[in-house]
Amino acid sequence: MANSVTSFYQTVVTAATEAAQLLAPSHKAAESIYLNYKSEPATIGQTLNVAIPQDPTNSVADQGAGDVTVTDVGWNTTPIVFNKHPSFSFVIRDFEQFNSPVEIRNLFMDAAMKGIKNNINGAITSLFTTGNFTTNSAISTTNHIITTTQFLSGMAILSDAYVPVTQTENMTLLLPSTPYTAVIGDANWTQAQIAGMRTAETVRATGEMPTAYGCTVKLDQQMPTTGSSPSRTFTAAYFHRWAVAAVSRPLPKPDGRVVDFTYIDFAGFSVRVQVGYNQYPKQGYIVTVDAGYGLKVVRDNMCQLYSVAE
Repeated sequence: MANSVTSFYQTVVTAATEAAQLLAPSHKAAESIYLNYKSEPATIGQTLNVAIPQDPTNSVADQGAGDVTVTDVGWNTTPIVFNKHPSFSFVIRDFEQFNSPVEIRNLFMDAAMKGIKNNINGAITSLFTTGNFTTNSAISTTNHIITTTQFLSGMAILSDAYVPVTQTENMTLLLPSTPYTAVIGDANWTQAQIAGMRTAETVRATGEMPTAYGCTVKLDQQMPTTGSSPSRTFTAAYFHRWAVAAVSRPLPKPDGRVVDFTYIDFAGFSVRVQVGYNQYPKQGYIVTVDAGYGLKVVRDNMCQLYSVAE
């Protein structure tokens, strides 16, 4: 039958896959942290142990002419609770009204997938507070910008703590909208005579800041902001990927006799899509899009916060 659960499920899966491809993340926090993914399902509330590499320096000693001292492989196992469960469900009463993947995607799946993504990214950005990162005091700035001098001050602080600040692929400066646009419009950051022609051309052509001082400068509209214009205070974060860790696992498989389901990879997080038919009270196809994950600050010394006054 054209309006069977299986037929509708296939339409939804096509729409969900297209939505995941079209909604490439514009928020950057989720792609800048360490993400531990395994294919084994996990249940909400479960504690997952994530291996975090350990610095062996304290175990190194001058052996001299003595015998070898053996040390176990250095891994810190950090427990992260799998307790985040963003979910969005909707009902479609008449499948014949929405019988194409394009209509399903445009009317429902785009919003559902974007909502899940925003929820995950917002949870990550909300971690960047002075209460979570206590080792390094936040650097205060004015005029809604982080100057190159202020940035380099933070770079020196992390470098003194042995953070590998030249690992470009792992170092990120996350900025909310106003400080980000101030940076890309600042001569000391982007003027060709200072930063080079490639930087100037890239910023002018794309609005994106290329690698600068060994890190990637990224716009994230969900970074914490307090107050109201023109007296807002923005939070920016300069950090190594290992400062924050997330665990992503597929949610458990539902009963296949009741619903059809699939899993979609979305920005490294496993998203579950379920479709079932409910005959009571008004009949309709119930679509649920949800994800499970956990978050934790694991190395607060690997992050430097900036408090940016407007």
